[in-house]
Amino acid sequence: MNAITTTAATSTAMSGEQLTAAIRHEHEAASKAAGVALQHALEAGRLLAEAKRKIRHGSWETYLRDSCDIAPRTARLYLRLHKH
Repeated sequence: MNAITTTAATSTAMSGEQLTAAIRHEHEAASKAAGVALQHALEAGRLLAEAKRKIRHGSWETYLRDSCDIAPRTARLYLRLHKH
């Protein structure tokens, strides 16, 4: 069993205090992970904006697919995050 997976038997065996502590721990981990994910998305947007200025007109989507392995829609979302 990894840190994320909890079986029903494990969670029912926890005391109220243990359950509360586990909930707080998972909430903190989720909050930190979301923050890190947002930082990466913002940086991806910044880098994509820089790359877009250098890619010749009409080649953007091909560049995204072939070089970055990013769907154009995802790239637009990253660029939007960076812009705002």
